[in-house]
Amino acid sequence: MAEEMLALLSASGGDLVDKKQEVGHEESEAESAETKVIAGGVLPYMPYEADVGITEYVNSSNLGFKAIIKHRQEVHPFFLCSDFIVNEIDLNRNVVHLKSLSDIKDPYLEELRGDDDEDIAKWESDRLVARAQELLEPIIGGEYAQKVFEMASAEPSSDKINCKLIIEMDIDKKKRTKLYSIVNKYLKNRVYGQTVNGRVELSIYSEGDDPRGGQAGHSQRKRREWNHGGNYCHFTLYKENKNTMDVLNFMAKALKVKTSVFGFAGTKDKRAITFQRCSAFKIEASRLSGAIARMGGGKSVKIGDFVYEKEQLKLGDLLGNHFTVVLRYVEGATQEEIESAIMRLRERGFINYFGMQRFGNSSVSSHIIGRAVIRQDWKEAVDLILNPQVGEREDIQKAREAWKETRDPKEVLKLMPRFGVLVEKAILNFFVKNNVTNYAGAFIPYMLRRMYVHSYQSYVWNHAASERARRYGVDRAVPGDLVIVSDARAARKRGKTTGDEEEDDEGEAADIDVGRSGRGKLEVAIVTEDTAYKYSVTDVVLPILGWDVKMPTNSIADVYIDMMAKDGISIDTYRNHGLRQYRPAGTYRKFIAKPEDLE
Repeated sequence: MAEEMLALLSASGGDLVDKKQEVGHEESEAESAETKVIAGGVLPYMPYEADVGITEYVNSSNLGFKAIIKHRQEVHPFFLCSDFIVNEIDLNRNVVHLKSLSDIKDPYLEELRGDDDEDIAKWESDRLVARAQELLEPIIGGEYAQKVFEMASAEPSSDKINCKLIIEMDIDKKKRTKLYSIVNKYLKNRVYGQTVNGRVELSIYSEGDDPRGGQAGHSQRKRREWNHGGNYCHFTLYKENKNTMDVLNFMAKALKVKTSVFGFAGTKDKRAITFQRCSAFKIEASRLSGAIARMGGGKSVKIGDFVYEKEQLKLGDLLGNHFTVVLRYVEGATQEEIESAIMRLRERGFINYFGMQRFGNSSVSSHIIGRAVIRQDWKEAVDLILNPQVGEREDIQKAREAWKETRDPKEVLKLMPRFGVLVEKAILNFFVKNNVTNYAGAFIPYMLRRMYVHSYQSYVWNHAASERARRYGVDRAVPGDLVIVSDARAARKRGKTTGDEEEDDEGEAADIDVGRSGRGKLEVAIVTEDTAYKYSVTDVVLPILGWDVKMPTNSIADVYIDMMAKDGISIDTYRNHGLRQYRPAGTYRKFIAKPEDLE
């Protein structure tokens, strides 16, 4: 078309347009079948909707029209994040926005802080170190600035000086003076500098005195007491073009904590602007802000709206998502026909598929890795993550090829890029420190382990939903369907999926069995010939696989059984898995969803 047509939708209550559904799709089927080259860069192949079971429509009589969601600009292989905006809806029906970047009032910190800059350096050190790195980079370059950052962030040791950095470059007196000023202001009691043989030497304290007479307080800071109303700091995460897990993994690494200290209600699309609530176990707002500052994401990642709560956020602790979507290059429909399609979508709803973000954005879909995890085939799971994949950058491809050929983790790590590929580097670092054949032990951070299992559950659910639509239609409940008759969690204003919440010896949230907990469990009933009239199709649910779910008694049960059998899996595989975190009890998901406030 000579001119671009825009259709702006605003909706809430489920994955509305992230799955080829009703009003358009991201790319044509022909495009998805091959690697795409734009502006000299190769874009990775990603699984198409049909690959993960998304094939059917509620409004099959709608002729449909072509449109592009998440448009990629022709002159550059990036997309417009503002074309797809996702705001989480919390359990109190609040649409999540980022209102304030400021830390919440912290009486204990205020008491310690007073007006003393030294106290600020002690208790807000994460933020100060990140600021120092930013200011040093124009003077000594990014590589040296990063090394200074690593020095200042290092854990104290028993040695007098546990790290020394010599800046092997000529720095004039004016810049040298500025460098020492930055170090003294932002890295006080962490790093000190001096000129030796015409070169700047930076050293980090461990314990004892500064050689020049100052007190090295870095190692002598007393353990911070936790003095808040709840053990979990909740915050709003704003991100552009980033995965939820990538952001949280970086924060965990920056804070030197396990990824499991973080909780969230659901992952959000990478190719979008998204707002969601997250929680962190016993990590204060100032430290979280410092971790984001180290990330250097600028405007692309922000956090704020901090509040301390007694409970962790868990998967499913949300009512839905609010979407603002732009459709570009609309073809094959008039304005009236587009409005008619939207009206039918509002009235009849859509099949409640798990969206494409559940399956990742690489040529190896997450559900394939999840299948290997459930089968406890750890070597296959690791190789699926580390082996070559279609359409990645050349440096990453070289590292993957090296793994396939040599299986030498040290050499492969040297080839991996400095940023990104966090999962791959986590596995390789484990292999460097441990036995390369310990594939189960190497298997990645806590939340990502679970996400792979969830991806396989979603893959099977999508196929079951498509078969339910093909075999029985989308207009009514039929005998053998499942419907919800009791939801104890709803009475507690909880979300769709929950889990056993225990705490380990360190106080961190332990593993979760989805769908079963002290918070309550979904109870379902079988629709019969005599009761079918009581229910509508929007009452029908389909099981998300686990060891404690009830199956439909119509032919849809065979879809589950046959798919699992094909993949070498059964219900007993879940029940008897060797690791508890891979034993989901299962839960249920609405077959048909209707968007609310669709405009």
